[in-house]
This record gives sequence, structure tokens and C-alpha cells, in this order.
Amino acid sequence: MVMHGVMVVWGEAYTSRFLEVFLPSLLSEGNLPALLEQFPCRFIVYTTPEDAGRMAASLAWSTLRSLVPVTFEALDAVPRDPLLDPVTLPGKFRTLAACHHHAMRGAAVDDAAMLLLGPDTLVSDGALHRVARLAGEGRRGLLLNHLSVTEDTFVPALERAFPADARGARRVPPRDLTRTALEHPHPWQETLFLGDGPFQVCSQMCWRVPGGGQVTHAWHLSPFFLHPQRLPARPFLTVDNDYTCQVIDDPATLQVPDDSDQVSFVELLPRRADRVTRPQPYPFSPLRFALGAEGLFPSPHGAHLVRQGIRWHGGEPGPRFAAVELRAQAVVAEVLAWMHRLEWPAGPGALEPERRPEAMAMAETLRQDLRALDRPGARERHPGQRCHLWANLGKLEGLLGRVLAAREALERQLALGAGNPATAARVARRARDLGLGALAERAAGTVQPFPG
Repeated sequence: MVMHGVMVVWGEAYTSRFLEVFLPSLLSEGNLPALLEQFPCRFIVYTTPEDAGRMAASLAWSTLRSLVPVTFEALDAVPRDPLLDPVTLPGKFRTLAACHHHAMRGAAVDDAAMLLLGPDTLVSDGALHRVARLAGEGRRGLLLNHLSVTEDTFVPALERAFPADARGARRVPPRDLTRTALEHPHPWQETLFLGDGPFQVCSQMCWRVPGGGQVTHAWHLSPFFLHPQRLPARPFLTVDNDYTCQVIDDPATLQVPDDSDQVSFVELLPRRADRVTRPQPYPFSPLRFALGAEGLFPSPHGAHLVRQGIRWHGGEPGPRFAAVELRAQAVVAEVLAWMHRLEWPAGPGALEPERRPEAMAMAETLRQDLRALDRPGARERHPGQRCHLWANLGKLEGLLGRVLAAREALERQLALGAGNPATAARVARRARDLGLGALAERAAGTVQPFPG
């Protein structure tokens, strides 16, 4: 088997992070040199001529080129797929997705495995040694959860504690990397913890551990190593969203490390980095999270992946983790149970009697939120939020068996989500389940299927 290391990096800020932080970690003895002992490898770098020049002047880059063949691909020459919706996937993410498409097709020619390497990340020593072992066992991928750190303070601390060697390589053991990351959390990372206060629906659900550390359950993770079984049938959003499930059939062939001592993975963010989030102005509950997750986790692997807890700790974990892990597993199980109910697998109205009061109270809360957003001025500013709330109300009303109320909600959802094929497809399916044939036909008529 051959490995293709794929890097998409452009712009002065990302190129600097790549050369000064990510690449030195990749060159440590437990990473690229350890991988090359078992598998041949070549690197494909998607960048601009100006940034390629910056790379050529770097010591770490010279070391990389002494170890593996490196090919440059010009960003401007990579074809953009018209099916990548500029509304759903704006700006730099469209470029990133197009480059990953191109790299994937090249890997398919060689039946190569892929290392998907981000310029604004950092991996602990030994990560690629683990990749080599997994590939040798016939595994199809290694998926990683990450900690988001404040770049402004984290990088100086890292460079003081772990200076690069004469080759430009920097060895950072997993526990040391995790401890440093936990000391410099990004403000966004702090919003992921579930408790009694406001929360946000995100791909990670986190719990603090008394004495330090955290437990995380993640809906989708970053593919660090993948050996695809096929090309995807349609364009994907991003590699850590719906790509893995399109190229890998069985999630059991993937490994997700359940402890940061195995692999530690860090994402660098400027302090003022803006993240697209869906804040909730009320305390967490499993039903609230299940409703807020509408459309966010399209990968069918998500329900499998999120069941596994991941320990993050910079010291000995000890027994203090056990109680937090049990509590986290119970919450995840209840979220998944509500998400299952909201799909109406047993048909509309098939909700357990003991669950009806909570669902009815939530439906009234959603109606209050919608009335507030229907005031003059608010209606035009929040079409996406209104569509999301009507979608949630339609799911709840159908679950409660209130067909007329569900029909109204689906009508409003379809009107607000006009032009979004995913929204139309969901409305059509739910309308059919409710026996609303005319609405189902009207919604289905707006769906434009992906070719192929």
C-alpha cells in the first residue's frame, strides 16, 4: 500500500502555522519516519506559487522533501464542482472540498490510502506510527477528536517547552500535548460543556472532570487516515462531515482513539476566531439537543461514533473519570433515543405516554419562539432560524399524532426552505408518513437529485 499525504494550505497565516507548528510535529520520529519504515509515501500540497516559495525557505520543509517526494498542485487549476452549494459551503471550504475531491481521485488511481493533514492542527508524537499499525491490520481509517486552543498563547508555550531540533522536527508526547492544550483552551471550546446553563448544538458534547480533564462524545470526527473503498457518489461537504460515510461502508473498520494518551490532536484558533454555532437560550436537555441537531449531522456513521467516549487528560486519569463517563453515556443514549423517536420509525403518534408531557411542553415553547420571530422586522432577519423551528415543531406534532398541526408546520418549513433540496426531501418524506399526499408531491417536485 502507498500513502498519499494531502495538504491544502494557502495564505500567509495558514502557511506560517503549517511550517512552524504542524509540519515540525509531523517530522518527529514517531510520526513520518515511523510510517516510512512500513509504507512508501508521497505528499501532494495544494497551494499558491507565493506560498510555495515561503515553504521552500523553511528548514522543516527541506527535511520533509528529503524524506518523501512532494508534488505541488496550483489552487487555481483545481476544478470547482458546481454541485458544491455556495450557500451551504461558502468561501474557503469550497476550495478545500474541491482540493480533497481532486486528491481523492488521484489516490483512487493508485489504490492509495490518504493522510488528510490540516495546516492549523498539531498531532502528538506516535500518531503516524499508529496509522502504520492500523493499515497493517487492514483497518480503513483513523478518526480523531480535537481540542481547540488559543493560538496566541498556546504556540509560545509549546515552543518554550518543546523546541524544534536541528532538522526542524518537534517531538511532543501525547500527554504533554494534551496538558498544554488544556491550559490554553479557546473560548469556543469552553462553550461545548453541558451543564445547567445555556448550551450550543455542536458536533461535540463535553463534560468536565473534577480535578482536570474532560470527556467528549463526538458526532463526526476528523479523518486523519483513510483508505477509501470507492469514490463518493456525490460531492461531500467537508472531509469531517459526510465524506467518511461515503467511502467507507462499515464504521467498525475505523478506529477512534478513546484516550488522549493514544493520540492527541489539537486545532489552533486565533482568540477572535468566529465559529458558526447554534446557541440555545435555555438549559440543556436531551430533547432540546435532539431537536437542535436537525440537519447538522448528516453522516449515518454519527450515531455509531457518538456512543464512544473520549478521555482528555494531562495527568493520570484515575477513578475520577468513571462517574463522569457513566453520566455522559446516559445523556448520549437519551439524546439518541429522542432523535430516533423524532424520525417516527413506529409511525406518527407512536410516542410513549410518559414522554408526551415533555414533548407537548416543548411544542408550546417552539410556538412561543416562532411568535417572537414573527414580529415586524424579525421575520426578515431570521428566515433560517424560523425554518429550523418549524421543522422541529413539525417533527414534534407528528410524534404526538397531531396531524393538522404537523401539516401547518411542514407547509411553513417548505415555504421558508424553498430551494434547499434537503429540506424539501425531509418535508416530502414526513408528509407521506402523515398521509398528506398533495403536500408530499409538491415538496418532492422541488427536489433536484444529485447526478450519478
